[in-house]
Amino acid sequence: MKGIARLARELTALQGSTLVLTHATADLDACACALVLARAINAEARTPDRPTGSARRVLENYSRGILEYGGEKYDNLVLVDVSNADLLGGVDPHKFKKIIAIDHHYHNNHLKADYSHIEHERASCAEIVFDACNALGARLSPTERALLLSAVLHDSAFFKSANSQTLRTAAQMADGLDYAAVVAKATPNGEYGEIKAVQKAVAAAELVRYGRFTIGIAAVKAFELQSAAALVEMGCDYALAVDEEHGKMSCVKRVGAPGTAGKIMEKAGKAFGGSGGGHECAAGSHGQPKKTQKALETAKKEIMLLLGNNNL
Repeated sequence: MKGIARLARELTALQGSTLVLTHATADLDACACALVLARAINAEARTPDRPTGSARRVLENYSRGILEYGGEKYDNLVLVDVSNADLLGGVDPHKFKKIIAIDHHYHNNHLKADYSHIEHERASCAEIVFDACNALGARLSPTERALLLSAVLHDSAFFKSANSQTLRTAAQMADGLDYAAVVAKATPNGEYGEIKAVQKAVAAAELVRYGRFTIGIAAVKAFELQSAAALVEMGCDYALAVDEEHGKMSCVKRVGAPGTAGKIMEKAGKAFGGSGGGHECAAGSHGQPKKTQKALETAKKEIMLLLGNNNL
């Protein structure tokens, strides 16, 4: 917990106005962290652009929302769930006097911050923010704890990629809450357009057999992460969903399958001429659309190298 204590000291030492910012296309983990931490340190929470549909739906279940950053001037920048300047949706971090980054992702291009707190072993950034708030002496409301717990549920795929530390922290968040109600609010109905798009992607996916492992590859026009997750849910060990038009790719892997999705997407991001990174079991990359096939081949090669090294 020494690192958390240092993070709390760095946050307490901030002087002037502070912006707590998520990555672009913010998921629930990023949004919940920004909202809760901003209240704890008397700052403003913002996103670079519109959050994901699933994040918005869960926030609405708690009558919460988060505003988009409009270029207002702040002295300090605290980044949550991100430590890569390429993922800030065009927001220039260098215009702030001081930068603190809080993250748990694998990235190949960490920005230079005044202080970075990165814990790759955490299943979610919400766990870090929860511990930081405790170290700050901030008393979280039941709604704030429910939002952080919902973020843990989302980022750990409802504890499929959790570790013992995740479970301990989640239990503290859940203390005194109606856990069944939190789960219900964390799993709102999907939008029909998303369901149809994922169904189409899964139906047309290519399945590659490599030893005893199956890799699913889907071409999509949207919802690449959801499509990749659906392929793994139906039994694939790894899934790659590629949006060639926009130069984006998502990777999801089965818990226990060799390797780390974030590191696979780091390599793909370089091949894209862009960037990539993410969690152990879910990650993404983006770059130049014309380099999409090169990025896909790189990701496939990385997966096959992992499998080859694990004695098929």
